[in-house]
Amino acid sequence: MQYFRKLPTCLLAILLLVSGSRGEGSTSSIEEDWYTIEGKVTSPDKKPSSDWFTLVEVIVNGGEHISSLRNDGTFSLTGIPSGSHVVEVVHPNFQFDSARVDITSKGKIRARRLNHLQPNQVTHVTYPLRLAPLGPYRYFQPREQWRITDVSYNAIINYHFHYYL
Repeated sequence: MQYFRKLPTCLLAILLLVSGSRGEGSTSSIEEDWYTIEGKVTSPDKKPSSDWFTLVEVIVNGGEHISSLRNDGTFSLTGIPSGSHVVEVVHPNFQFDSARVDITSKGKIRARRLNHLQPNQVTHVTYPLRLAPLGPYRYFQPREQWRITDVSYNAIINYHFHYYL
Protein backbone atom coordinates (compact mmCIF):
# COMPACT_ATOMS: atom_id res chain seq x y z
CA MET A 1 0.00 0.00 0.00
CA GLN A 2 2.85 2.39 0.77
CA TYR A 3 4.31 1.68 -2.69
CA PHE A 4 1.29 3.25 -4.41
CA ARG A 5 1.47 6.40 -2.26
CA LYS A 6 5.12 6.97 -3.17
CA LEU A 7 4.57 6.38 -6.91
CA PRO A 8 3.27 9.90 -7.78
CA THR A 9 6.09 11.44 -5.76
CA CYS A 10 8.67 9.31 -7.61
CA LEU A 11 7.22 10.28 -11.00
CA LEU A 12 7.30 13.95 -10.05
CA ALA A 13 10.93 13.66 -8.99
CA ILE A 14 11.88 11.94 -12.26
CA LEU A 15 10.12 14.63 -14.31
CA LEU A 16 11.93 17.38 -12.40
CA LEU A 17 15.28 15.66 -12.96
CA VAL A 18 14.67 15.21 -16.67
CA SER A 19 13.46 18.78 -17.20
CA GLY A 20 16.33 20.16 -15.13
CA SER A 21 18.97 18.20 -17.09
CA ARG A 22 18.60 20.43 -20.15
CA GLY A 23 20.89 23.00 -18.62
CA GLU A 24 21.06 26.75 -19.01
CA GLY A 25 22.15 26.77 -22.68
CA SER A 26 19.23 24.77 -24.03
CA THR A 27 16.63 27.50 -23.47
CA SER A 28 17.24 28.88 -26.98
CA SER A 29 14.40 28.95 -29.46
CA ILE A 30 13.52 25.62 -31.05
CA GLU A 31 12.88 27.30 -34.41
CA GLU A 32 16.61 27.86 -34.89
CA ASP A 33 17.08 24.10 -35.39
CA TRP A 34 14.41 23.73 -38.10
CA TYR A 35 14.91 24.54 -41.77
CA THR A 36 12.89 24.73 -44.98
CA ILE A 37 13.39 22.78 -48.21
CA GLU A 38 12.02 24.57 -51.26
CA GLY A 39 11.74 23.79 -54.92
CA LYS A 40 9.61 23.53 -58.03
CA VAL A 41 8.10 20.54 -59.82
CA THR A 42 7.52 20.94 -63.54
CA SER A 43 4.70 19.14 -65.29
CA PRO A 44 5.10 17.08 -68.46
CA ASP A 45 2.54 19.28 -70.26
CA LYS A 46 3.04 22.93 -71.13
CA LYS A 47 -0.45 23.74 -69.85
CA PRO A 48 -1.11 21.33 -66.99
CA SER A 49 -4.60 20.81 -65.68
CA SER A 50 -5.45 21.92 -62.17
CA ASP A 51 -6.00 18.25 -61.34
CA TRP A 52 -2.32 17.55 -62.01
CA PHE A 53 -1.21 19.74 -59.09
CA THR A 54 -3.56 17.99 -56.67
CA LEU A 55 -2.15 14.55 -57.54
CA VAL A 56 1.48 15.49 -56.82
CA GLU A 57 3.01 15.20 -53.36
CA VAL A 58 6.56 15.94 -52.28
CA ILE A 59 7.76 13.72 -49.43
CA VAL A 60 10.89 13.73 -47.31
CA ASN A 61 12.44 10.55 -45.87
CA GLY A 62 9.63 8.27 -46.96
CA GLY A 63 6.82 10.35 -45.48
CA GLU A 64 8.23 12.08 -42.38
CA HIS A 65 7.28 15.41 -44.00
CA ILE A 66 4.73 15.80 -46.81
CA SER A 67 3.89 18.82 -48.93
CA SER A 68 1.54 19.42 -51.82
CA LEU A 69 2.19 21.76 -54.73
CA ARG A 70 1.00 25.31 -55.07
CA ASN A 71 -0.71 26.39 -58.31
CA ASP A 72 2.61 27.53 -59.80
CA GLY A 73 4.28 24.15 -59.10
CA THR A 74 6.40 25.27 -56.13
CA PHE A 75 6.58 23.54 -52.78
CA SER A 76 7.94 24.35 -49.36
CA LEU A 77 8.67 21.78 -46.65
CA THR A 78 9.10 23.38 -43.23
CA GLY A 79 10.22 21.95 -39.93
CA ILE A 80 13.13 19.96 -41.36
CA PRO A 81 16.03 19.32 -38.94
CA SER A 82 19.66 19.51 -40.01
CA GLY A 83 21.06 16.34 -41.55
CA SER A 84 20.74 14.38 -44.77
CA HIS A 85 17.25 13.98 -46.24
CA VAL A 86 15.80 12.23 -49.31
CA VAL A 87 13.26 14.30 -51.24
CA GLU A 88 10.90 12.45 -53.58
CA VAL A 89 8.03 13.49 -55.83
CA VAL A 90 5.06 11.12 -55.88
CA HIS A 91 2.59 11.04 -58.77
CA PRO A 92 0.46 8.07 -59.85
CA ASN A 93 1.33 8.38 -63.56
CA PHE A 94 4.82 9.93 -63.77
CA GLN A 95 8.15 9.09 -62.22
CA PHE A 96 10.62 11.73 -61.02
CA ASP A 97 14.26 11.87 -59.98
CA SER A 98 14.90 11.85 -56.25
CA ALA A 99 17.30 14.22 -54.53
CA ARG A 100 19.37 14.04 -51.37
CA VAL A 101 19.40 17.35 -49.50
CA ASP A 102 22.11 17.90 -46.89
CA ILE A 103 21.50 20.62 -44.32
CA THR A 104 24.39 21.60 -42.04
CA SER A 105 23.87 22.71 -38.45
CA LYS A 106 24.58 26.28 -39.60
CA GLY A 107 21.82 26.12 -42.22
CA LYS A 108 23.84 25.65 -45.40
CA ILE A 109 21.88 23.54 -47.89
CA ARG A 110 23.42 21.32 -50.59
CA ALA A 111 21.47 19.12 -52.98
CA ARG A 112 22.53 16.20 -55.15
CA ARG A 113 20.85 13.61 -57.32
CA LEU A 114 20.08 10.37 -55.53
CA ASN A 115 21.59 7.35 -57.26
CA HIS A 116 20.68 3.99 -55.70
CA LEU A 117 22.89 1.99 -58.07
CA GLN A 118 26.05 4.06 -57.50
CA PRO A 119 25.69 5.80 -54.13
CA ASN A 120 29.26 7.15 -54.22
CA GLN A 121 28.62 9.02 -57.47
CA VAL A 122 27.81 12.63 -56.57
CA THR A 123 25.92 14.78 -59.07
CA HIS A 124 25.11 18.19 -57.64
CA VAL A 125 21.81 19.82 -58.52
CA THR A 126 20.74 23.41 -58.07
CA TYR A 127 18.96 24.56 -54.97
CA PRO A 128 16.04 25.43 -54.71
CA LEU A 129 15.26 22.05 -56.24
CA ARG A 130 13.91 21.78 -59.78
CA LEU A 131 12.35 18.38 -60.31
CA ALA A 132 11.13 17.34 -63.76
CA PRO A 133 9.35 14.12 -64.74
CA LEU A 134 11.48 11.36 -66.24
CA GLY A 135 8.49 9.90 -68.06
CA PRO A 136 5.32 7.94 -67.43
CA TYR A 137 5.40 4.79 -65.34
CA ARG A 138 5.34 1.54 -67.25
CA TYR A 139 3.18 -0.66 -65.08
CA PHE A 140 2.83 -3.40 -67.69
CA GLN A 141 5.20 -4.83 -70.24
CA PRO A 142 3.88 -4.64 -73.81
CA ARG A 143 2.84 -7.97 -75.25
CA GLU A 144 5.36 -9.47 -77.59
CA GLN A 145 4.18 -9.42 -81.20
CA TRP A 146 3.95 -12.51 -83.38
CA ARG A 147 6.49 -12.64 -86.22
CA ILE A 148 6.90 -15.05 -89.11
CA THR A 149 10.62 -15.42 -88.36
CA ASP A 150 9.77 -16.98 -85.01
CA VAL A 151 7.96 -19.81 -86.79
CA SER A 152 10.84 -20.41 -89.21
CA TYR A 153 13.47 -20.38 -86.44
CA ASN A 154 11.37 -22.75 -84.40
CA ALA A 155 11.03 -25.14 -87.35
CA ILE A 156 14.80 -25.09 -88.00
CA ILE A 157 15.68 -25.71 -84.35
CA ASN A 158 13.17 -28.57 -84.06
CA TYR A 159 14.51 -30.17 -87.27
CA HIS A 160 18.13 -30.07 -86.08
CA PHE A 161 17.19 -31.26 -82.59
CA HIS A 162 15.29 -34.32 -83.89
CA TYR A 163 17.88 -35.05 -86.61
CA TYR A 164 20.81 -35.32 -84.18
CA LEU A 165 18.96 -37.45 -81.64
